[in-house]
Amino acid sequence: MIKALLTLLSKSKTWENTMHFLITVVFLSSLGVWLPFAIDKAKVDSIAYETWIDLPTNLITYGVAIMMVSYVDRLLFLINNTTKYKRNGIEFLILLIIIIATGFLIFIAYVDLKFGRILSAIKATSLFTLIALATWIYVKAKNPRAGNFSSIGGPMS
Repeated sequence: MIKALLTLLSKSKTWENTMHFLITVVFLSSLGVWLPFAIDKAKVDSIAYETWIDLPTNLITYGVAIMMVSYVDRLLFLINNTTKYKRNGIEFLILLIIIIATGFLIFIAYVDLKFGRILSAIKATSLFTLIALATWIYVKAKNPRAGNFSSIGGPMS
């Protein structure tokens, strides 16, 4: 992940990609995760227990959105811009393994929530979210010239 981040930062569109990642992917996309905590803190000067219970679900929603957009972006690039499918087969397999592993993390989190193990669910979903962010970084490092909106049909104009 660190190597992919360094590769991303060394490319020509470094500033644009870094700012897009920090502002759009990390800050704005995560509103559903941190905004309930900010609202609780502003309203009653403490964080409600229900807000903590909702945190794993909010992290899952945030992570799935980032991860799936990253996967679609990478798969579209591999299908449309390369002809060497044998070499890409390994990458497809790795992406499939990551999807299965993260699905298992989500399953663990929901089981933990069912039995009241909130801290364990938060740990599992936090790991899932970090994997999702690392996936986004990997996709951008592999194709830094692609537009930030390529997986959703291109920039709005």
